[in-house]
Amino acid sequence: MSAPQKRLAERVCTPPERLAERVSAQLERLAERVPTPPKRLAERVPAPPVLRRALRVALLAAALSLAYILLVSLYRGPGFGIPCPFRAVTGLYCPGCGMFRASDALLRGDVRQAAHYNALSVILFPALIILCFRDAIKYIISAPRSPTGRLELTVCIGLAAAAVLYAAARNIHMFMAPWSA
Repeated sequence: MSAPQKRLAERVCTPPERLAERVSAQLERLAERVPTPPKRLAERVPAPPVLRRALRVALLAAALSLAYILLVSLYRGPGFGIPCPFRAVTGLYCPGCGMFRASDALLRGDVRQAAHYNALSVILFPALIILCFRDAIKYIISAPRSPTGRLELTVCIGLAAAAVLYAAARNIHMFMAPWSA
């Protein structure tokens, strides 16, 4: 047998162990040629829970906006007012009296009129809007809302104290009038 015939016979009549080695070597070479997706591309795709949370926030904002538009249209159209139960019972102004008219004026950009209706609203509404946006972004980006943080608690306590002081200052003329005469 000649040398080329021997090589051909070795290729055709190889033992199963060598055949398995050759096949696995060829498969490894083929696997090296297949491109793998870059890791960065997989990291850029947002997880579905994030999209669901963003959709929930958007739907809640849309529902609240529609409800507010409905209330404003009722208020402006037939002159429907929202009576204050605290004022009806006690005769005193509560910290919330005039808030609806003030929020309507703030949305129109009339800060002076909003302060006339309720001075607390000029401070309260921007603070609440900022906290709501901050919480919404935190909810969308991370897991469901964590317990109230120190900043939120401080702002809420400060706003509650401001509301109590504002209610006292708003009604002081009712108590001072008899003594001033």
